[in-house]
Amino acid sequence: MLLGLLISGSVFISGCVQEKALTVLNDTPVVQPTTFTKKTPTVEITAYIEKTPTMQPTTSTEIYCVSNETGKKMSLSEAREIAKNSDIGDQGTLKDTYSCNEGTSTWWIDMKPTIEQYACNPAYVVNINTKEVEINWRCTESVIRWP
Repeated sequence: MLLGLLISGSVFISGCVQEKALTVLNDTPVVQPTTFTKKTPTVEITAYIEKTPTMQPTTSTEIYCVSNETGKKMSLSEAREIAKNSDIGDQGTLKDTYSCNEGTSTWWIDMKPTIEQYACNPAYVVNINTKEVEINWRCTESVIRWP
């Protein structure tokens, strides 16, 4: 009986009536029909999380060096590839530091030589116009003069 009184919204306590406001939801639950078969249930995947990341095509800004003499341009990645695959490409490994000299139409890509030379900071020099490669050793050695 107490349950019936609770459901109706009235509770009798010591002969007094205490009313409670009941909130009723207007939402009617929707039940989707279910079909049972003897087949294995099929699951629809609505979200997919890939566990192994893959390279997505991106728009990257390529760095170019433009020859003042001819107007030809060469990307840094092309210059690195030319230096690496040249006849002298095995004399060192390419570093990440580089510079473009538009006046001489060359890319300068620093390298770590396989054979170190004292006081030298070598670079592969790639000509934009001819695609020729040379090594500029950029050696600086102090000369001490005695009085």
